[in-house]
Amino acid sequence: MSDTRPRGETVRATPLPTSGSLGVRILRVFGRLLLFLLPIAILAGVGWLFLRMQMHRTKTDSDYAREKGEPLPVRVFSVEVAPLSRDVPTECTAAPNPLVEVRARITNRPVAKTYKAVGDFVQRNDLLLTLADQPERADVAAAKTMIEAYDDLVDSTSDLVAYFQTVRNERLGFEKELRSARVELARAQAELARAKANLAVGETALSGTRVTAPRDALVLEISQPGEASLIGDPLATLAGVDPILLECWIPEEKFAFVELGRAVEVTFFARPGRTHLGRVTSFDAYTKEKERLVLVRAELENPEHEILPGLHGIAAIKNEASVVRIPSIALIQARSDFAQVFTVDEAQRAWLRKITVGVASGGYSEVTSGLVAGERVVVAGQIGLQDGDHVRIDGAETLPADAATAP
Repeated sequence: MSDTRPRGETVRATPLPTSGSLGVRILRVFGRLLLFLLPIAILAGVGWLFLRMQMHRTKTDSDYAREKGEPLPVRVFSVEVAPLSRDVPTECTAAPNPLVEVRARITNRPVAKTYKAVGDFVQRNDLLLTLADQPERADVAAAKTMIEAYDDLVDSTSDLVAYFQTVRNERLGFEKELRSARVELARAQAELARAKANLAVGETALSGTRVTAPRDALVLEISQPGEASLIGDPLATLAGVDPILLECWIPEEKFAFVELGRAVEVTFFARPGRTHLGRVTSFDAYTKEKERLVLVRAELENPEHEILPGLHGIAAIKNEASVVRIPSIALIQARSDFAQVFTVDEAQRAWLRKITVGVASGGYSEVTSGLVAGERVVVAGQIGLQDGDHVRIDGAETLPADAATAP
């Protein structure tokens, strides 16, 4: 096919139409718009965050709120009457209850045999040891022989008296023989009584050679065979362990929280993880007067004999009472005799008040004077707070249990 166009004429290509040209133009417009709006959005976000930060600072920073003339943010707690634990912690020692010394009743007599050892638990009337008893056995045997002889003599003399009585009644005998028989009967009866008395003395002496336990107890000391006994000297030392005695020393200022019958919880170092319960039975306030310590005694049930005399542990004398209390974190310049708190009145004004505090336990402090139930005290936001400041209460007027503990 031949080209009919004139020679020298330039050939121009005709552009083909494209279906995506409109979409490309739209994307380009949105891209330019996004590049323009993105800095504005970033600036707006930064401004919003800065505004929120300033608002939060106004709510939490007392100095900043005062500078801006806003009420100072605080959290308050309504003073309440509630149980407060006034437990008295102390170290303690287990002691015998009671300590019993079994003393010799026969002097200068060697121990013949020992039936128990140190550390054994014995019951009442268990045989502990025996002393040499040959003299006592001989006396008992002689007394029994004399009793048998005089018993026969009394029987025969009684028969003789009966015979002479019959003869005299039949007027066949003489009064003299009857009286003589009666005298012999009386003498035989007297000797029989004396022999019985000697037997009783001998048996008592023989029982003195047998040493038994006077009560259920733990053997602490016991004499060994061959050791001589002296009247008044202990042959064995026993310790009562059920119930066992607990001795605790507490400071004098804590004595006000201790009463007879108060519960005691004890954990012994030799029995970790186990708590034993007891009751206060007595106390002695003058044993260590110079140290200003009070001796408190309690009794613990010990049926398994697992608590031994001499064991040491930590005890808590329980004492819980309903008192006026506030969280300890509300206190300012807390001392043993007084402290200060900020109270909030109905006009939302904070006022510094001096109060008297008592026991502190579990994150709460007892208020003995200066506050009544229902008043509001500041527990957060005291820093920078001044007397008469206008405040804004944030949050509830109660605290969770773990929030009451002072940092």
